[in-house]
Amino acid sequence: THELIVTPYSGRDGTGNRGNPLALTFNVIDSSPVPAPVRVNAGGPQYVDATGELFAADSGFHGGNTGSSATFTPTGTADPTLFRTWREGKLIDFSQDVAAGVYTVSLYFADPVSTGPGMREFDVWANGQRVLTHYDIAADVGPDAAAVKTFQVTSLYGGIDLNFRGYIGKAVVSAVEVIAARTPTDPAPVYANAGGLTYTDSLSRHFDSLGWSDGTTAQAPVTLSNTPDAPLFDNYRTGSSFTFSRAVAPGNYELLLDFTEPTFTQPGQRVFDVSADGQTLLDHFDIVQDAGANQADVKAFTIHVANGPLVLTFHGDVGDAIVSSVVLIPTDVPAAALPYSINSASDAVKRQQDQNNLRVLGMELWSYSNAQTRNGSKFPDDLNALAAGGFVDRLVHLEDPRSATAPPRGEMSRLEGLAWVRTLNDYIYLGKGQRSNTVLPNSIMGYENPDRVVGDIDVLYGDGHVATLTRAQLSQALGVPIGDPTHAPPPGVPGSGGVADPQVLASAANLARIGQGLDQYVQLYSHNGGGFPPDLATLVTYSNLTAATFVNPREPNPVTPPTLTRNQLPAWVAAHSDYVYVGAHKRYSSSPDALLAYENPAGMKGGLLMLFANGRVEFREMRWALETIARDQSMPNPPL
Repeated sequence: THELIVTPYSGRDGTGNRGNPLALTFNVIDSSPVPAPVRVNAGGPQYVDATGELFAADSGFHGGNTGSSATFTPTGTADPTLFRTWREGKLIDFSQDVAAGVYTVSLYFADPVSTGPGMREFDVWANGQRVLTHYDIAADVGPDAAAVKTFQVTSLYGGIDLNFRGYIGKAVVSAVEVIAARTPTDPAPVYANAGGLTYTDSLSRHFDSLGWSDGTTAQAPVTLSNTPDAPLFDNYRTGSSFTFSRAVAPGNYELLLDFTEPTFTQPGQRVFDVSADGQTLLDHFDIVQDAGANQADVKAFTIHVANGPLVLTFHGDVGDAIVSSVVLIPTDVPAAALPYSINSASDAVKRQQDQNNLRVLGMELWSYSNAQTRNGSKFPDDLNALAAGGFVDRLVHLEDPRSATAPPRGEMSRLEGLAWVRTLNDYIYLGKGQRSNTVLPNSIMGYENPDRVVGDIDVLYGDGHVATLTRAQLSQALGVPIGDPTHAPPPGVPGSGGVADPQVLASAANLARIGQGLDQYVQLYSHNGGGFPPDLATLVTYSNLTAATFVNPREPNPVTPPTLTRNQLPAWVAAHSDYVYVGAHKRYSSSPDALLAYENPAGMKGGLLMLFANGRVEFREMRWALETIARDQSMPNPPL
C-alpha cells in the first residue's frame, strides 16, 4: 500500500502560493510465481521438521566446521533434532541463489557449549547489512535453549549472502530458512468485490476483484433502500464451495462481509456457512432471515491474523453460498499514532472519556424517547436500535475506552459501522420498556460491562448523571452478583504508548485554536445559515487568531511569520497557511466526523493531524488520514 501526494504551486518549481494537495492511496500487487523456499540444516543431514517442512542437508556454507551432539536437547523448540548439528567458526559464510526480491530470513540458533552469558558473541550480516550485533544466545534465551531470529532482507540483483563473524569465541548456526516475503509488513485495509468487477464506493474506497477461487460471478441489479452503494451488493459470487485468500500483515482486524439475496424471498431457501482460517464465523446463515429480502446486509467479526494469508471459506448447506464483498480494516494502533491515541492515555483519562460516553448516551436515549410520542415516549429496546435510528452521533460513543475493544482504523460505511456496533457489549443497557416521562432520576439506565473493565464501574442514571460505584455497590443496587472481569484489557504499562513529539502537540494546539475560531465564527455570524467561513482568510478577519496559529511547526522548514497588521494578516494567511481548510460549504450542524481542516501532507511523516466538525483534533496514521481526505472529497457539498 502506497500514498501519492501531489501539491500544486502557483509558480514554477514549487514557488508561489501552495494549493490544496491531492492525496491518493493505491496498492501494488506482485502476482508473479513465488520462489520456492530455501531451508538448510547446518552441519547435518536432510531433516523434516514437526510441521512437515523439509530442510536440505548442509550446503551453501563456506568456512567453519560442522559439529553434532546426539544428546543435546535444547528447550523452546518442537524440533530439538534440528539443533543437534551446527556450523561453528570465527568466519562462516552462506550463499544461496534466489531471484531479486524481498525475503524473510530466519536463523536458527542454539549453543551446545556455553553455560551462561558472555562465553560466545558474534555478528551476523545479511546482504551487507548487519542484522545481529554481538549476539549472545545464552544471554538471549538462556543456556541449552533454542532461538530463531527473523529479518527482512532485500536482494536487488538476486542472491542471499550471510556472514557470521565471531566476536567472543566462535559464531554458530544450526539452520537457515529463506522465504520470499509476499506478506505485507504493515496492516492495511482490504476491499474486495466478489462479483468480479472493480468498484469505487461512495467513500472513495477502491474494491478490487483479486483473491477469489472457485464459484461463479454474477450481476443482478436490485433496488436496495438501505445503501448508496447498491452496485457493490448486486455484484456477487456464488457456488457450493469457494474461497477468498489475501496476504495481509499479522495483526488484529475487523472483518466485514457484505451480503444481499438476489433470488429468494423466503427464509430457508439459501443457507450457508462462512469460516476464516478454519474458524466458523457464520453457521447456517440465512440472509433473508437475518435482514429480509432486497436488503443490504453486513456482518462484522473481530479476527486475528497470526501469519500467512487470510483464507475465507464459503460453503452452501441449502443451495449455494453467496457473498457480495469483503472489507478488512486494521484495528491495531500503529506506532506512529500510538502516543496520541486513547490507548496510551492514563486510566484517569480513559475513565473521563468513558463517563463522557455515558452522558452522551443518556442524551441520545432521551432524544430517541422524545421522538416516540406515538409510542408512549419509550426508550429503545437496545443500543443497536438507538444507533440504527440515527440517534448516535458517533458510533465510538458505544465503545468503552477502558475495555479491550479496538475500533477499526479506517473509513466505514454506515452499514458497516452498525454491523460493528452489533458486536459490541461494552455497556449494559437497562432502559428497555421504560418511558422518559415516568423513569425515576435514580433508575439505572446503563453501566459499563463489569466483565470488560477492571475496578469500579461507571453508571448512567435516569436523570442523565453518571456516578462511579464499587463492584459491591453495583451488585447491591442491581440485586445480582458482580464478579471479577474475564475479558478486560491487561493493566497499562507506563510509557508503553511511546513518546509524543512536542511539534505534533504544538500543531494539534494550532488546529484546536482554529476549531475554536470556526465555532465562534458560526455563533457570531449565524445569518449565513450556520455555515463555516469560505476560507481561513475570512476566519482571520473575524477572529483574534494570530499568524503563528497557521504555521505548522512540523513543516520541514516552518515559516517565521513577519510582523503584520490586522489588515495584512488575512492575505498572508491565504498565501502561507500550512493547514488545508475544507470547511467551506459545510454547516455547524454537519456530522461530527465532517472534516474541517488538516495538516498539508507534503513533508509530513507518520501521519496527519485532522480537525473535525465537533472541534476534536485527531492524529491519524498517513494511510487512514488519506482515506479520510478521500472520503471528504467524495461527499457532496450542499449549498448554504
